[in-house]
Amino acid sequence: ERRLAIRQLERQVIRAPQDHRLRMALGFLRFESGQEKAALSDLELAVRLAPAEPEALNSLAWLWVTAKDKTLRRPPAALALALVAVRLKPAPHIWDTLAEAYFVNRKPELAEAAARSALAAGPRDKIAYYQGQLQRFRQAARAARPSGPEQSPR
Repeated sequence: ERRLAIRQLERQVIRAPQDHRLRMALGFLRFESGQEKAALSDLELAVRLAPAEPEALNSLAWLWVTAKDKTLRRPPAALALALVAVRLKPAPHIWDTLAEAYFVNRKPELAEAAARSALAAGPRDKIAYYQGQLQRFRQAARAARPSGPEQSPR
């Protein structure tokens, strides 16, 4: 089913190569299908075509922080895109991308705060996912905190 949708979108992109929505949809489907390099190309083009489109920014940021192919990851760039995306559209899934970007950039306290914002933004579904993300980042933030001053034996 996904392959059929990809083929249909590819045909539509040929007819409308400058349509950022088609590029974004194609990139998203390719990413979900494991075609990360092709997805990267589509999503980068979608962002070039519509640099103020929060969903395009979010999708590219998500790929840059979660790609299975680690050579495609760009954590600092993903964080920059996610920050812009969340300012443009503070939706739960975009806060979640920002949280993940903070996490992979070794900022677990900020990841935890962004995950709290994702839940506060009122997701309508996948509540357990968002709660799990918050728990994950909370644990990482606790582990990153320096422990109190060591007490010397008397």
